[in-house]
Amino acid sequence: MGCCGWNAVHKTPTVPSVAPPSEPRHLVALHRAHAEVALMEATVGRSLCRVEGPDTEPVKRAEGRLAAIAELERSLRAAGADPRQAAAQVIERWAKERGRFAARGAAWEAYHAGGIAELETVARELDAPSYGAAL
Repeated sequence: MGCCGWNAVHKTPTVPSVAPPSEPRHLVALHRAHAEVALMEATVGRSLCRVEGPDTEPVKRAEGRLAAIAELERSLRAAGADPRQAAAQVIERWAKERGRFAARGAAWEAYHAGGIAELETVARELDAPSYGAAL
């Protein structure tokens, strides 16, 4: 298995097998599946370590999306984790890390930008009335 649960052998995204759609964990699982597909499309079947040149930033952005959503998914598995609070904490960690690694270049910036954007999207969707009622 590859990074963040991505099936590097078969290069197929995992299928969410969680609670019904009204559950916040389902929303996160759907985002993870979309992030896995985005990474698969960005790499065009290549190994992450083989990506270079102009393809680097889109691949790093997709990789960051997947890594961030996987971290949120792990946080939600913690006993009694509030989805909104977990999302806020993961966003905060990613924002701090982004600041620390800003000087590492465009690939790191793309990685963190992709991750933070994905987390912010999930956080907004968790605040939507359809999910807020389920909490």
